[in-house]
Amino acid sequence: MKYKTNKIEDIDKYMEIGKKYKNKYKTDDNRGCAIFFTSGTTGPDKPVLLSERNMAANIYQASSIFEPVGKKVVSFLPYHHALGLITGVLKPLYYKRETFINESLKYLPKDLEEQKPSTIFVVPAFIEMFYKRIIKTVKKNGKEKDLEKGIKISNFLLKFGIDKRKKLFKDILDSFGGELSYVICGGAYLDPKYIQFFRSIGIEILNGYGITECSPVISVNRNHFKRDGSVGQLCRDVEVKIIDGEICVKGENVMLGYYNDPEGTNSVIIDGYYHTGDLGYMDEAKSKAMIATESLLNSESYDTILNISDLMAKDSGVVSPYDRVMDVYTRKTPDPINSPFFKVCFINSLYRLLYL
Repeated sequence: MKYKTNKIEDIDKYMEIGKKYKNKYKTDDNRGCAIFFTSGTTGPDKPVLLSERNMAANIYQASSIFEPVGKKVVSFLPYHHALGLITGVLKPLYYKRETFINESLKYLPKDLEEQKPSTIFVVPAFIEMFYKRIIKTVKKNGKEKDLEKGIKISNFLLKFGIDKRKKLFKDILDSFGGELSYVICGGAYLDPKYIQFFRSIGIEILNGYGITECSPVISVNRNHFKRDGSVGQLCRDVEVKIIDGEICVKGENVMLGYYNDPEGTNSVIIDGYYHTGDLGYMDEAKSKAMIATESLLNSESYDTILNISDLMAKDSGVVSPYDRVMDVYTRKTPDPINSPFFKVCFINSLYRLLYL
């Protein structure tokens, strides 16, 4: 199947051509320019009003801590969601990466094989779908024991810095185009077993955490700085406080508000902080638990990582058995390898709970 291609490396040329045309429209970076509706799983759909500044800020914030390898991204998440458009299309453009837009999910397997992406952006449902497809194919071909043996050999060799995954799992990797290195995942809970499986065969899943109201990315794991079960390091210039156990976010990425709903806006944006509805508490890394304070999180000596936990929220006043608690591991250090970790709990969202 042949597609027309506009090369991203020619973007500077296109910008020069564009300067020949007069633009009679005046723009205001702080004026609302896009409305993304929330999923409606926490109540009625809410229209989130974002400005150019919101989106541009988040593109810079997230892009400053992660850069895709390779030259191509395949985009297939829906564009009426912030993750699909801002993260899946606009951020790769900021990196000057070629982006192939999938026409339909029924063509996705073929598009991945043909376009050979190095990075893709997904929600956990796709990770689970990819995993099930791999296992189904392996079982169909009677190769279960070969896969198990290959993973054991691969993991053993990796301990000594020997990477034979491209050879051991060539058939599986070729089904994704053979060049896929990173899968950026967000939007719901992701079982760490999938991260471990795909790493074993040569694909790194970097989990992230975000919400439409924050344009959308708050944190993401990094190429060379990651932790299993984690949803990543806070994006640059994104500030987080834990207020009464709740994750609250401040930064230029926080929405202008809900469209034509000042009451709803004022109920979630208080003193400049967006209240996510996700709960959390602080815990010093590999040490005793401690409650987070405002001064602790605001200190420039601390980095922050969001991390999924299986702990229950029994100490936070939340009684739902599906709640997942956010722990924060923190250590004062300039070394990013030892920087703190959050454990995030996604609550009040049936869509997210479906993946628990």
